[in-house]
Amino acid sequence: MEPNIEDSAVEEPFQGIFGLTSELSVAQHFVATRDIRFTQKEVADATGLARQTVASVLQKFVRWQVLASEQRGRERVFYLNARSPLAYALDTLVGAIVEEITGTEVLTRMDAPEEFKTWNRDWLLEQSGLDSESYWREFARPATRRTAAA
Repeated sequence: MEPNIEDSAVEEPFQGIFGLTSELSVAQHFVATRDIRFTQKEVADATGLARQTVASVLQKFVRWQVLASEQRGRERVFYLNARSPLAYALDTLVGAIVEEITGTEVLTRMDAPEEFKTWNRDWLLEQSGLDSESYWREFARPATRRTAAA
């Protein structure tokens, strides 16, 4: 059965599920425009939020390393931090929401940061209780054989 999803949820995937907050508006803006750098004023204009509100959110996101910033002339610009596991998780979440809403695969997503891949691998090994070689033998190779045999 198809979910009953409002049209606004397709345009604003975070808000369609989680509601409207300043943080979600800013996060959604940066995920949708991940390779572009924005000033505080540009983010405020794009999200419709007050500049003071945007300043607070930007500061929080830089502190949590979701965003990175750099000086451009007299202004500071902000952009999605491609090395951040949190930014990667946000990007993945938005992609999954859009795919669920539209039924269409999102073709462009962030690559997982190297730190995230290492953390994820280490976490999986810890949870499995296996060393790297045993994990590979137990999980990865059998799946490869099943695929090849099918």
